[in-house]
Amino acid sequence: YGIVTLSFALASALGAGLFSFSGMVRMGDVDRLMMRPHSVLFQVVASKLDFTRFGRLTMGVIGLVYGIVMQPQPFHAAQYGMIALCIVSGVMLFMGVLLLQGATSFWTVEGMEAFNALTYGGIAMASYPLEIYKNWLRDFFMYIIPLGFLNYLPAMMLFGKELPYPAWMAYMAPVAGGAFLAVGIAVWQLGVRHYRSTGA
Repeated sequence: YGIVTLSFALASALGAGLFSFSGMVRMGDVDRLMMRPHSVLFQVVASKLDFTRFGRLTMGVIGLVYGIVMQPQPFHAAQYGMIALCIVSGVMLFMGVLLLQGATSFWTVEGMEAFNALTYGGIAMASYPLEIYKNWLRDFFMYIIPLGFLNYLPAMMLFGKELPYPAWMAYMAPVAGGAFLAVGIAVWQLGVRHYRSTGA
């Protein structure tokens, strides 16, 4: 819970400009962004850094600290490193989701709400062990939206639980997060290349 909540809180603060991107497309502001020397993505992300929503960030920190303190054996440096790596990887994954959400605005400004199932729904789902879900849902959040690599498998390893997957998969958080961010960037760039202005 702490890892996934903290990851999304940081990603939503860094990618706050992507939440309002559909409005920028609708109002024709993207046309102006494309005339500037910086990339559209840089300008959108830099347009709004929102660190004012401390509620989710605080909940993530409290959940993470509580989970660590309640362990019968104290964590060592490598375990803290794994937690930090999972948080960074989670930020990359959620930034990828936000990029996909923003990129849909190049084709439709009405489809962004569907991505809430991947962000807010993903957070709620990843707050619990994946084995409580049906196989198809567990596989979806392992191999399509790879939250399981960033949260569930590393947590099982940290708590000394038996993994239902090969042990090496618990160390794949950076690969999963980086790959999903790369997909988000690729789709975003595709949208920028095919953007044909609002006609304003």
